[in-house]
Amino acid sequence: MINLPLYLAATFAAAILGTLVVRHLASRFGWVALPRPNRWHTQPTALHGGVGFFPVFLAGGLFILSRHVEASHLLWTFTSIRSDAEARLLAALLVSASFMFVVGLADDLFHFRPFTKILAQLIATSLFLAAGGVFTLSPSLLFNLLLTYFWFIGIINAVNLLDHMDGLSSGVVSLAAINITLLTLQSPAAGSVHFLSPTPIPLLAIPIALTLAVVLCGFLIFNWSPASIFMGDSG
Repeated sequence: MINLPLYLAATFAAAILGTLVVRHLASRFGWVALPRPNRWHTQPTALHGGVGFFPVFLAGGLFILSRHVEASHLLWTFTSIRSDAEARLLAALLVSASFMFVVGLADDLFHFRPFTKILAQLIATSLFLAAGGVFTLSPSLLFNLLLTYFWFIGIINAVNLLDHMDGLSSGVVSLAAINITLLTLQSPAAGSVHFLSPTPIPLLAIPIALTLAVVLCGFLIFNWSPASIFMGDSG
């Protein structure tokens, strides 16, 4: 059982706290983005904002997964999670996202070549595809696989590009997460979701999308123009 409003409030507060801590550390140790012609900011701005909110998102995702496993009367084993489609996809999403977080943070610190970053994105997408996260828009498996790779890698790089402008990447992704929530709620299977009372988690897309939206809204407080911190590639 999970009290969704309380969970979201705690997640929001944790994202704010995490971002504040990272912003302070960035200022102290000089982890800043200096003004450049291809960026919109005119003052040195803290980097590594993803370090402030991604651990909160990951903790929230693991909490949601644990509640789902408990509600489904599964054991915390690889076999039991693999047998549950929703749990398997969420676990794969968290693993892939964590992998990209580590690679992105390393890129912020060591500045990888484009080939290295694309290779990492291919690996992260492959991890999710291996769990069954493939778009099925065509009878052709090859077409579906290529489309899924193109979509994931395109989204990753689009968000990175949007991080050049104050509040744009966090704002766009949080709105997309809210839209996913609303679309999922229109599903007939979502009829048992009640937001004002403790509830089991019948559709994992709803709480994980809300978690993403909430942590990004917490970060957006500091990323709004004039931004005092950027996501960096770790975001």
